[in-house]
Amino acid sequence: MQNDPQNVFIAQRNDRSYGRDNDDYDSYLTLRTTRLPDFQSAAEVESLQKNLMYASVRLRARVIGDAGACAGMFTVYNDGNETDIEVLTMDPKDKINYSNQPTVDKDGEVIPGSGVDAVVPANWTEWNDHRIDWLPQKTSWYINGVHTVDNTYSVPRMASCLTMNMWSNGGKGWTGEMRVGGSAELQIQWIDMVFNTSGPVTGPPGATTTKRDLDPKPIRVMKRKTTEAPCKVQCAVDGVKKVGYPEVVSKSTATSQGLQGYGASKRATLASLLTGSLLFTF
Repeated sequence: MQNDPQNVFIAQRNDRSYGRDNDDYDSYLTLRTTRLPDFQSAAEVESLQKNLMYASVRLRARVIGDAGACAGMFTVYNDGNETDIEVLTMDPKDKINYSNQPTVDKDGEVIPGSGVDAVVPANWTEWNDHRIDWLPQKTSWYINGVHTVDNTYSVPRMASCLTMNMWSNGGKGWTGEMRVGGSAELQIQWIDMVFNTSGPVTGPPGATTTKRDLDPKPIRVMKRKTTEAPCKVQCAVDGVKKVGYPEVVSKSTATSQGLQGYGASKRATLASLLTGSLLFTF
C-alpha cells in the first residue's frame, strides 16, 4: 500500500456517477483509494497543528465505492492515544466502527470494550454529520446529532492531530480485499472543530501520527502572527442557523474562557475562530 498525493483532490458536485447530491455546496474534499494489479494506492491527510488536547470534531461526509476499503476520521498521537470513526466499505451501510486505540493486545486478540461496531440510524453512503467528542474522561460519538456510543477505555491522554484517510490492507486484513481496478472515496463537505491546545503547535515529541507515510519531504507550517492582539471573538458551532457555518457569539475584550458547554446540551463556543484555520498536509 502506498499513499499518493493525487488521491487527495477537490471534486465538483453533481457528478451523476455518485448518485444523489444536494445544492448546499459547490465542491468537496475527496480522499481516494484504488486497487492496482500490484499494490493499493491510498490517501491520507493530517492537520499540521498537532497540539490538540481535547476536542469536538464534526464533519459532513459520505463514503462511496467498492468493498474492501476503510475510511478513517480520527485524532491521533500514537497507537495508544487515538480515537476513531471508521467505515468499512464491505460492511452494511448502517454499520460504523467507533473505537479508542489500542483495540488489540500483543497477541493480536481484540481487547474487550475498546470499540463498538455500531448500527446507526443513517446510511454512510449518504451525506451525514459525524462527530467525535474527546473529553478528559471519555470519548463520545454522534451521527446527525444522535448520540451513538460512549467509551471510557484508553481515552487519549496526549496532544494530537486530526487525521483522515482512505485505504485498504487487503486479503484477511481489517478492510477485506478490493477487486483489481476497484476504488472507493471518502468525500467531505466541511469540518468544524472546537478544541483546546497544549504545548507547541508541532505537538509533543515521539508522535507517530502518520500511519501510512509518503516519502519524507519538507513541510511548510504557517506561523501564527505575533504582531496582532490575540483574537477574543467567540464563535458557536452548535445552535447555529446552518450547520457547518459558525456564528459569532460575542466580541468581548475579556480574556477568553475556552470551551463553554462542552459535553453538554448547551452551545459549544470557540475561544477564537477555528474553522478554516487548521492546515493539513498529505
